[in-house]
Amino acid sequence: VSETLNENREEIAQIARDLLSGEINEADAIMFLVEMGQERAWAQNWVTTVKNNPGMFSEGHYHDMGDKDEMYNVLDPHGFEKMSDEELILNAYTDGIEEIVVLDGEAGLANREEVIMALKNV
Repeated sequence: VSETLNENREEIAQIARDLLSGEINEADAIMFLVEMGQERAWAQNWVTTVKNNPGMFSEGHYHDMGDKDEMYNVLDPHGFEKMSDEELILNAYTDGIEEIVVLDGEAGLANREEVIMALKNV
């Protein structure tokens, strides 16, 4: 899923803008996202998030939520990419996806990107 998000970042942002402007409806947005390789449940969640937070896409993928240094990434709303390995491991166990955690022998994650993507889709 992470490759799909990175490869289709601009298309996903455009779907959000089209959805918010009324050019496409929710069903079409979900269909487009699924065709891009996203899971249906993720697409439905994403559409709901976009509809409930229309200001997030006023500046593309990021929206200024306060101070100039405080940015909100709609592709990582929980900030998983900025978390330490320890925080990611704790979140994986909390969310019940601990089976995907692979440690590197130094209490770090050997599969950090995989864990981040799984957490984003829980």
